[in-house]
Amino acid sequence: MSAIEQGIITSSTKQRLSELEERLSKVEDSIAVETMKMRNQLTVEKIKEYNPKIIITHSMHDSHSDHSTVAGTVNKAIQRVFHILREQFSLCVLMYSVPVRLDMETIPCICPNILCDISSYVHYKRKLAYYHKSQNPYIDLNVNKHIALNKFLGALSSCEYAEAFEIKEYAKNYPIRNILGNI
Repeated sequence: MSAIEQGIITSSTKQRLSELEERLSKVEDSIAVETMKMRNQLTVEKIKEYNPKIIITHSMHDSHSDHSTVAGTVNKAIQRVFHILREQFSLCVLMYSVPVRLDMETIPCICPNILCDISSYVHYKRKLAYYHKSQNPYIDLNVNKHIALNKFLGALSSCEYAEAFEIKEYAKNYPIRNILGNI
């Protein structure tokens, strides 16, 4: 028996609750939109302030919603800065590539167009991963899985360990190989 049938909630109370839930939903949507605008603006300001030559971020194809949101925010900010500054702006974005899913229903999405030799730095990657506090219960499994992936990518690129990136360039004739050689 429903609360209305029991006389606990009247139909007018039910209508008022429905109206309040709708208002709450609209307020939450508005907050989300304003938060994204603020994040985009902060990112645009930081890109203009620092004028980086390289930005490393997550891939748009990342299956983790926080990671793909960061990638989207960074990419939107870069496009806005590029649209404003055009000729004075040159930038390379390296988006960290990882397989999205490896199951029978989807094709693994790893879309790198460059593999960077990290053989001299892989021990740092392992050590730094342990600072990712939210992942501590799974850290050994995750670190070992990622290092194994780096080993596999290294075999593809004739080195011991490699990291995969998607490159997006924002300039004409951008000397990406010269800049990446300095990383």
